[in-house]
Amino acid sequence: MMKNKKVEGKKKIFNYFVIFTLIFFIFQANSCKKDTKKERIKKIIINAVDFLKDGDKEKLLNLVDENYKDPMGRDKDEVEYLLNRHFERLKRIRFKVLGIRFTSVEDAESRVAMDVATSNAALESFKKLAKRYEEFYRVLLVFIKRGNEWKVISADWRYILREDLFKESLEVIEKD
Repeated sequence: MMKNKKVEGKKKIFNYFVIFTLIFFIFQANSCKKDTKKERIKKIIINAVDFLKDGDKEKLLNLVDENYKDPMGRDKDEVEYLLNRHFERLKRIRFKVLGIRFTSVEDAESRVAMDVATSNAALESFKKLAKRYEEFYRVLLVFIKRGNEWKVISADWRYILREDLFKESLEVIEKD
């Protein structure tokens, strides 16, 4: 009788251990999924800056969802117009992503806030010496999942002062 109670007690402990382990692994798996989503989206952002630098409008437009609509009412066609204008007149402007923060990461939608610095390509070597950028912007992006791809469904940006940058953005500037 005493032996059965010990065996039952050990079974209960083992069952609790198994349940705890399963819960732990489920939590870890969900946590890894979010990190994977974040990493994918960070890669998209980094690639977008490279596409902008390389003048690859088609690859940039491929990142924009067909149903894109930003707070100013612009659609994907107007994004294409802005890109054309950039490549025709403003191609000497350079962009640097300073800091990225995820405000939400869900299965079908993610929101990102990031600090971006702009500089004039002609003055880049001087700016490296002086550690200066011309302007700073806070960019808010909404990504939506379409099949296996993340697309930008909305974007908003506004000019900000240096003192309004994320702490991590200021650290990037100091390292430059």
